[in-house]
Parts: sequence; structure tokens; C-alpha cells
Amino acid sequence: MSGKGRLSEATRARVREVAEQLQYVANPSARHLQAGRTGAIGVYISEMLFRFGFYMEFVFGAALAARSETFALTVMTASGPSPTAVGHVDGAIVVDPVIGDPYVRTLIESGVPVVAAERCLEPGLTPRVTIETDYQGAQRDLLDHLLARGARRPALIGMEMDISVGHRLDAIYRRWCVEHGIEPCIRTVPLDRVPAGLHDAARELLTGPQPPDAILGAGDGVALAVQAAARDAGRTVGRDLLTASSVDSEPLRLVTPSITAIDAPPRDIGRDAARTMLDVLRGEDVPAELLRPKPTIALRESTAGMLGG
Repeated sequence: MSGKGRLSEATRARVREVAEQLQYVANPSARHLQAGRTGAIGVYISEMLFRFGFYMEFVFGAALAARSETFALTVMTASGPSPTAVGHVDGAIVVDPVIGDPYVRTLIESGVPVVAAERCLEPGLTPRVTIETDYQGAQRDLLDHLLARGARRPALIGMEMDISVGHRLDAIYRRWCVEHGIEPCIRTVPLDRVPAGLHDAARELLTGPQPPDAILGAGDGVALAVQAAARDAGRTVGRDLLTASSVDSEPLRLVTPSITAIDAPPRDIGRDAARTMLDVLRGEDVPAELLRPKPTIALRESTAGMLGG
């Protein structure tokens, strides 16, 4: 049935014919047990990140990829502090590892293979594979786009999340500002003050003595808060204020005006992470580091008009 083994083609064809007549369906659980596996992949996301829609979409993409090869996907929580808590999975995907999260250490030191979707910055912890998306290149493209549309004082608003993507986006913004002779302007809001704190930070910038002419949101939902603050401050998004987001989502496409964003579909990222995990479990020669292609920029109304036009 599997196409393996020393059988003549005539015998193989006859077995398949009888199986079809009997409506035989292979049992994936039995196959996994025969291979010494549980047939499940775990995916771990820090509880502080679950409020953002990006991560649920990631899980859907990973689940579809796992199911295509008869693996189940299990969402793991930090409630089990013991390494034995990961014994029910063949491998684990850690999404945006948060610095200081003890369960990330539990997973990596448990003995099961771990694929990290974005870099683990915790000293001394090395996943089996790290798969990253080229957000740095996309962030630079987005800043170049704002500059081309007339922005000369772009600001960055983000959230306090100790993950590699946040650090990388912050670093690219600072480097880009230095290269273009622009004074960096950054506001970072604690997670316990989201979303109100994002609105307050944007309003403070827009009503200050040197208001920005563009604001880039470095996290899921930041740009929506900026949009609302702009209305309160009497600014017209897309004309005398440009707004953009480092993370795309359905609301950014539907709001008026729609918001320009880096287009890196989280389902695709989850799919690629799960496929990498499956390659590892098959024993394939997978590099320790993988880089996904640079995402494109979805250009929308929030950056459509020339400043002052």
C-alpha cells in the first residue's frame, strides 16, 4: 500500500484493487506508531502574544501543512513546567520566542527537535532550526516608500515585546534614519497599555512641537490606533500624514483609508515552519538557519497622496 517492499507490480496492483473494493483506509495513527512517532507536532506561542491576530493565522497555516502529511497540530501552553510535558509530540515549533520565557528553554532542552519561527535571543539556547522572514529588507523598502512619498520626519511606534522581530525592526529604522540624516523618533508602549497607550502615544506625537509627517507602526494593530489619533488631531491620513504598518491584517485592508503594510501572510509563515519541522522529522538534511524571501509592500490609501498635495 505504501509503494515500498519487494513485491511485483502485478501483486501490488491486485492488493490495491482489493483494498479499494473493501473501502480500506490506512490508519495514520498506526503508521506513526510503527515509525515510533506520536503523529503530533506542537506549536508554542507565549501567552502574551495570543492577543494578536497574526498568531492565530500562523497556527492555521501550520495546521494545514501538518494535516497534509497526517500529522496533528497541538497548541502547547506553559502550564506544564516539566520537560515531560512535551513527550506527546514528535517536535515543536516555537513562534517568536520571547526572551526570558522559561517554557522556551523547557522545549529546547527537552530533547525533541525544535523549529523556531524567528530567532531565539535567549543566551545559550539553540533550536534545531531557525526560520526567519526577511522583515529587515521589507522594513527598509517601506521606509524608502515613505521617503519617496514626501515624508521627512517619519516616526516609529511599537510595543514592548522582547522578541527578535521587534528588535530588528527598531534597529533597521534607526539605521535608516542615520543613513538619511533624519533624527529617529520612537515611542514604545507597554503591552498592558494596549490599545489606549498606542492612541495616546500617537496623539502626543501629532500634537507636539515637531509633529511627524509619517508614522510607521511596528506591531499588529498599531496603525489602527494611529489612524484614530490622527483624526482626533485634525490630520488627514494619506495627505498631510502618511501611515503604514510592519504587520498586515484584514482590518488594515478594510479601514478607511486603507493602510499600507508589509505583506507577509502569517498562514504562509506557519506553513513553512511546519514543513520545515516535517522535513526534520523525516531525517532530511535541513540547515540550522533558513531565510524566507523578503515580503512585498501592499500599497494602499494611507500613503497614496503626496504630502501637502
